[in-house]
Amino acid sequence: MIAAACLMGAALFSPPKEALSQVRNHYFRTLARDTWLSAAEMVEPATGIPYDSTDKGEFTSVSNIGIYLTCIVSAESLGFISSAEAERRAGQTLSSLAKLRTQFGFNQCWNGVKTLEPGKNDPWISVLDSGNLIAGLITLAEAYPALRLKSMALVEKHDWNQFYDPSQKALLGGWSFEAKEFNRKWHLDTLGTDAALAQFFAVASGAAPPDFWRRLNRRKVIWEGQEMLWPGWEGGGLFMQFISGLWLPLKGTELGVSAEGFAKAQANHAKSIGSPVWGWSACSSPEGGYLGWGALKDEVVTPHACVLAVDLMPQAVYENLIKLEDLGARSPKLGFYDSVDWKTRAVCRKMLILDQGMILISLASHLKDGVIRKRFVKSGLVHKGLKQTGIGG
Repeated sequence: MIAAACLMGAALFSPPKEALSQVRNHYFRTLARDTWLSAAEMVEPATGIPYDSTDKGEFTSVSNIGIYLTCIVSAESLGFISSAEAERRAGQTLSSLAKLRTQFGFNQCWNGVKTLEPGKNDPWISVLDSGNLIAGLITLAEAYPALRLKSMALVEKHDWNQFYDPSQKALLGGWSFEAKEFNRKWHLDTLGTDAALAQFFAVASGAAPPDFWRRLNRRKVIWEGQEMLWPGWEGGGLFMQFISGLWLPLKGTELGVSAEGFAKAQANHAKSIGSPVWGWSACSSPEGGYLGWGALKDEVVTPHACVLAVDLMPQAVYENLIKLEDLGARSPKLGFYDSVDWKTRAVCRKMLILDQGMILISLASHLKDGVIRKRFVKSGLVHKGLKQTGIGG
């Protein structure tokens, strides 16, 4: 009877699900605000181009620019900035973007943040990174009519026909400004990677036939009791299968189901190795260097990885973030640092615009009913691609 009474008392004093949701969402909103502040601090005032990280090195990628443009839309949708400020910020970025070196309408991937001059150590167009840039440009165009013509002009310059090789039925990954040639050995031919947006745009533009999407490598692997698309863990963690879903409505699709399984597998992996936290994805290491393809470490987790799964498992993400805070992974005012070693509690205090952007965009869509994806799919080009690939049902 005493045990039963205790259980009844616990039930009476347990907060209802609605109250738990309100607490969780307040936490997410506060984190989104702080993350926006960190992203805004990584932007060069003279050009409106984001730095790669808080180190503020000389060069940044076109992926970073696409992410930043989407961050602007996210911040405005959450009420952190006005629409006027959003248009001012985005307009400056577009003006600078138009000055970058191009070939076939594609920008060289890495360029000077202040000078807008092409990077000398990496003279490549990256088709994969261009997909992220275009997604940001389209989102911007659909969010702000005043910027539509300027933004879509940059999108429409991309000649995807140059990168689809009909003889190999493959999408080529890049072109070198130095060698003046394509890399014929670099193919984007696997579904379970961060190349999905580029593959989608190749079909949407008509450069690649619809069956190109259907013929992408769909090899499966099993990890921690979950089935997912290869390469899974070895390919660089969760961002590989989640980043395209920041814009594309992938829920219920083969890639979306795989990403969900991947996130569940990571939570399982934490239990398997006795980790108090989960979230494995490419990131900067507390010991220095970058942990990408084939380099993930069990002891190093990154906050952006779990936040990418916020729509799938919001409570699990919330609880995991609280534990990451307990490990010292959150800064006082600017959101989470890039990674933490849960064994030593060593923290990488650097922040990357890519990783901060994935956190902000994920939270904005979660809190505002898919706001980024809803804006993105308004585009005629995107609508055509959804139909051709079958993503749209």
